[in-house]
Amino acid sequence: MAKQVTGLDQTRMENIAHYFAAQKPVQRDLPAVGDPAKGEPLSGKCGGCHGPKGHSADAKTPSLAGQDAQYLVMTMKGYRDGGRLHEEMKTMLKGVSDKDLEHIAAFYAAQAPQISTSSRPMTGQAWGERCDKCHGPQSANPSMVSPRIDGQPEAYLTKALKDYRSGMRPQSAMHAMGEPLSDADIQAISKFYAAIPPR
Repeated sequence: MAKQVTGLDQTRMENIAHYFAAQKPVQRDLPAVGDPAKGEPLSGKCGGCHGPKGHSADAKTPSLAGQDAQYLVMTMKGYRDGGRLHEEMKTMLKGVSDKDLEHIAAFYAAQAPQISTSSRPMTGQAWGERCDKCHGPQSANPSMVSPRIDGQPEAYLTKALKDYRSGMRPQSAMHAMGEPLSDADIQAISKFYAAIPPR
């Protein structure tokens, strides 16, 4: 039976989390394995949730920039092989070779870490930069087939995002992207894309 967290334990955990979130990140040495240059294009799918160059803008998603490469490889293997349970991560990493995991880890380890900005609400423009990795005219991952959403009706985009978030519209990658979105995030994204002429 799982131990129930008391109010005092919860307060201690929150204090610990605040402490570490406020620390200045330290740049690590480059990893001994993997090639950051090869890892950058392989990280395209990761950036949708973990942010450009591994700087997460979502309070529920960790930043990967500057993280220990060995830890990242171990963690990704755990998700891919089922040792760590997270369906979206397992789907994202399905079929990725150990060597490619090392390249991805090397890319993120080589990025300069920064203090999280996830406590600040993102603007539509900031969301657009994130979503354009798949939905923009110059998608970061050309092998991923994604619709262009510029100029679509705002109400349609809002409903689609809420359906992805809830799982009513089944698509594992978009569910992973949409699950942490608040209604305000969805509104900002929908307004931004509805106002853009098709590119």
